[in-house]
Amino acid sequence: MEVRIRNVDKSLIKYIDELANKKGMSRQEFLKIYLERVGSSSALRDEQRRIDDNLTDIKKVVLMIHRRTKDMDDKMENLLSFISSETRIPIDGVDLVNG
Repeated sequence: MEVRIRNVDKSLIKYIDELANKKGMSRQEFLKIYLERVGSSSALRDEQRRIDDNLTDIKKVVLMIHRRTKDMDDKMENLLSFISSETRIPIDGVDLVNG
């Protein structure tokens, strides 16, 4: 595909030509590479934003799971205390994780 840009300041064209010459390139080659890099970095920034948004969502889910797990642990403790008080079976030292 061809891209044309009109009304570019002559001093800017001269500067671009100098940069291209230092790299042993034509203006067209230099600008093509530059535009491709700009496009790539823009795409990478967009992808990074999507990743950051996903990580934020994942963090929210993990925190919700943590809160609900803590709530379930508290309810289990209350249930065991109730069962212990009703059956007079002591629950001291009972390991809920390992049985």
